[in-house]
Amino acid sequence: MPGPCSLLRLTRAILAIINTARKPLIMKPSETSRVEAFLKKTFGNSTIKVIQPKKAGAPIEVSVGGEFIGVLHRDEDDGEVSYSLHITILEEDLPPVSKGSNL
Repeated sequence: MPGPCSLLRLTRAILAIINTARKPLIMKPSETSRVEAFLKKTFGNSTIKVIQPKKAGAPIEVSVGGEFIGVLHRDEDDGEVSYSLHITILEEDLPPVSKGSNL
């Protein structure tokens, strides 16, 4: 059976892993610039902006033509970095259903 010092070290290691997992992965300005360029090219829209938060811990916002469309996240798994864009569309922003539509 491990001694109290070993259990304490193990507990600290586990807490460090948990705290690391909870911390948001910060994106450098160079990363947001690259993602912004990719989105502009991919969607053929020069009004796309990736906006660094002014407050630490706040999400990175993405806008099109000055209108907020979603948040950008950075993920790192086994040394591979990926980015995901979460877009929320409010039902009230959708066009009305046209007559004769199957919706």
